[in-house]
Amino acid sequence: MYGRAEFVEAGGLMAYAVTLDSLYARSATLVARLLEGAAVADVPWELPPSYDFVLNRKTADALGLSVPQSILPQINRLIG
Repeated sequence: MYGRAEFVEAGGLMAYAVTLDSLYARSATLVARLLEGAAVADVPWELPPSYDFVLNRKTADALGLSVPQSILPQINRLIG
């Protein structure tokens, strides 16, 4: 289990990871507020807007693991 989808793309089994594109976009918005003069105390602390559940089916097969049908709807990205 990884914290970055890139490890799954490289052959890891699965990840529950922050969507980096959405983090970058949100970070840019917060930095822009600071550059426009907002006080640091006025810029809220935020949780990541979304997470991806990524599974590499090839790796699961190679490890002899079966993927239960019940979790397939929860997977955002299925590799392999």
